[in-house]
Amino acid sequence: VAENLTFPNLAGPLEVAPGEVDLQVSATGTPASAAVLNLNDVLLEANRTYTAYAFGNVANIAGNVVEDSALGLASNLVRLRVIHAADGVGAVDVLSVTGATSTPVVSDLIFGAVSATVDVAAAAFVAGLDVDDDGNADLLFDVPSLPGGTTVNVFAVRDAAGAVFLLAELADN
Repeated sequence: VAENLTFPNLAGPLEVAPGEVDLQVSATGTPASAAVLNLNDVLLEANRTYTAYAFGNVANIAGNVVEDSALGLASNLVRLRVIHAADGVGAVDVLSVTGATSTPVVSDLIFGAVSATVDVAAAAFVAGLDVDDDGNADLLFDVPSLPGGTTVNVFAVRDAAGAVFLLAELADN
């Protein structure tokens, strides 16, 4: 369903028939039979939206599929989910930072983990990542105002140079 993807590009949204599917990730130019990651028997229900993702280096690749449900979400809120995909970064806390005040949004998220969804205001804010569990933001990111009534998957990732950044995946990619 997607070919020639390079990090950190996204492929989507894609239309896939509902039912049980097997998802394979393979290096560009190699067949699915040479997949480095297999997610088998993934149930995709009709009239629902999902995000499938892979993370980590090829030798230790992992992946998951999550449902992106906006059911019951108010039009002035955003449903946020954080996915810790920053290889080599320990457990993190995600904070909403206003001046000198930091409010926890997600706590103790380990590498590879997916947070529960959190409904937050659609307004711009500063997100902080606490990577040393001292309650203070070690990395700050300006998050723009996002469209109300939508779901957002935020991936904490590292680039080839090792810098941590946030990648937001919305319904329109």
